[in-house]
Amino acid sequence: MPPRGLSRASPVAAWSTCRAMTTVLASGPVFESPRYDSLQIIGQRNRHDRGSGPRAPPCRLARPDGGASAARRRVARGELWDGLPARRGAVTLARGGGHLRRSSAPPGLLERPRRRPPSGPSSRIPRFISRWGVTRTFSVIEGAIHPRYRGAVTEQLQLVELLDFRPDEGIIRLHEQRVVILSAAAMGLLRKELIDTLGIETARCLMLRFGFADGYHDAVSLRDRSSSADSIEAFRTGTVVHSLEGIVRVDLTSIEFDQESGRFEAHESWHDSYVAEQHVHHYGTVDQPVCWSLAGYASGFASACFEREIYFQETSCIGQGEPVCTVVGKDALSWGAAVEGLRLDFHGANLGREVERLRAAVRRQLHDLSRRERHLETRERELDVLRARIARQTEANHFIARSTAMQDVLELAARVAPIDTTVLVYGESGTGKEFIVRMIHDQSSRASAPFVSVNCAALTETLLESELFGHVRGAFTGASRDKAGLFEVAGHGTLFLDEIGEVAPTVQAKLLRALQEREIRRVGAERTLKVHARVVAATNRDLKNAVARGTFREDLYFRLGAFVITVPPLRDRREDIPALVHEFVRRAGIRVKKDVKTVSAEAMTALINYEWPGNVRELEHAIERAVILAHGSSVTVRELPPEISQRKRSAGVGGPLNLRSQERDLIQRALERYKGNRKRAAEALHISTVTLWRKMKEYELTA
Repeated sequence: MPPRGLSRASPVAAWSTCRAMTTVLASGPVFESPRYDSLQIIGQRNRHDRGSGPRAPPCRLARPDGGASAARRRVARGELWDGLPARRGAVTLARGGGHLRRSSAPPGLLERPRRRPPSGPSSRIPRFISRWGVTRTFSVIEGAIHPRYRGAVTEQLQLVELLDFRPDEGIIRLHEQRVVILSAAAMGLLRKELIDTLGIETARCLMLRFGFADGYHDAVSLRDRSSSADSIEAFRTGTVVHSLEGIVRVDLTSIEFDQESGRFEAHESWHDSYVAEQHVHHYGTVDQPVCWSLAGYASGFASACFEREIYFQETSCIGQGEPVCTVVGKDALSWGAAVEGLRLDFHGANLGREVERLRAAVRRQLHDLSRRERHLETRERELDVLRARIARQTEANHFIARSTAMQDVLELAARVAPIDTTVLVYGESGTGKEFIVRMIHDQSSRASAPFVSVNCAALTETLLESELFGHVRGAFTGASRDKAGLFEVAGHGTLFLDEIGEVAPTVQAKLLRALQEREIRRVGAERTLKVHARVVAATNRDLKNAVARGTFREDLYFRLGAFVITVPPLRDRREDIPALVHEFVRRAGIRVKKDVKTVSAEAMTALINYEWPGNVRELEHAIERAVILAHGSSVTVRELPPEISQRKRSAGVGGPLNLRSQERDLIQRALERYKGNRKRAAEALHISTVTLWRKMKEYELTA
């Protein structure tokens, strides 16, 4: 319903009057018009003063006779204001006195009515009329001024100069700066997001600096509008402004300021802090003060008023469960050593610069981490090489070389290993050529570099060329990207070319150039690349015969054959067979998880007499098969492959006498090799010294 003073007027006139009142309140300059000396803004009526006067019937918002416009003109001229009855809770703005007079209305009468005035299509009253917030806003602002601080400056603080409502533009201004109306709940949620996202310490510093900037700006703005030079009065004005803004009600307990020494000290009590209220709502009571933005506001406002460094701190807070917040403010010198911590809180590093600094630090850490990862990958590869070398060295320690022929091969490999020359290893399939090549690499100066091998017989001519020398994108169908060849991959290591005798003539020409000029050209490329890998080749073919037949280049043969090592077949070193058999039985037992440790005498004889066309590789596979089939802890002749167990004994082999003869010969050779050292001879024969002594006595052998 419209105010009582308008109830007897026509509905359109009443509505027009309200619109005019709103326009007057929002415009600002109308209050300074010389047409009137006194203006009363009607607030809420006392609930006991509800009359039962007649209600105006509904009508349209405009009349043909122009009544609404006339009502607006009357309000603008000030004629209607004098006719409206004054209500309790009104604010009187007197032009003659030049100041704001507080009415005697208690604060309870300034609250919004519980029942909203009728609005909407049925009442024909615009919804704008139902918002008596403009009148109420001025009443609340006026009532917030504490009587204790009504000095010269605060008395001259005109509300019409502070607030400027522009509903048509959607703008509200408070002492010449645009403001918005946000609920305390919204600000509380924003504060909660800051705390949850950034952490309570970072959020505290942000809110302190935010409040400091806000207070400093308000102080400068009010100082420019005031003619008073009294710093204390200006500071008291700030307490009023903070209350007017609905943030907190400030009770300035005491304030001291010495202009000469610059000493400042103030004590305040804060009532109904919305900040503490929201913090308790979201987090409950805490053990530290929480009104950070309010302390920052007071610090900034005081620093601007007194033109010196002043900081406020809470000593107790509603957020801690106290009835009020108590605050003390001092100049920087009076804070003593504590001022450094306050300065760090209030004037911390710019957050954007801090974030950028942290990002730069993270980038540096990532770069360093990437560098360390690459370093670790390199070290890991080196460790893999060392592990492989250790494993191969362990295998080398178990490499059986009882025969003189095999010991000569190992000696040749050891001598050529440190010399950076091309080596050709010749031997039948399965004799252990790759083991010899790896031994050469491991004992060379290139041991820490890669060892790369390729079986030349397993690839076609085109694929082998691409594999060895690489190719560029588009060199042939399917070459979708550049690829490095094995010469490049090997780097400063060793490139092992197995089955070199199977290489096509066109690839042989490129190999010869790579060995002579130490450079290669990728397939499809125009420029050459320097290579540094050492080349070691192996073959089971007779390359001299291949050269004679014209299937292998003579110049390449001489280039590869600078140092030739020939690995003898197993049939030419039968004295190595017993030791090899025992070693393979041990390995196979571990691999298949069976407790097989020995080989019967009959099975050993069959193994020694077999020709072994597949050499050591065939022997290893035969022993593994026998261990898998073995029923006890010993391998018998029944578990051996048929071609071994069923093979007819050669002409000179047939009875126990021959077996005893071979056993005697083996013992005699062992004693001769180790110069009568029974212990070493027994170890080589894989028998105990007691057994050796018994056999020597049986065969009448002497050391």
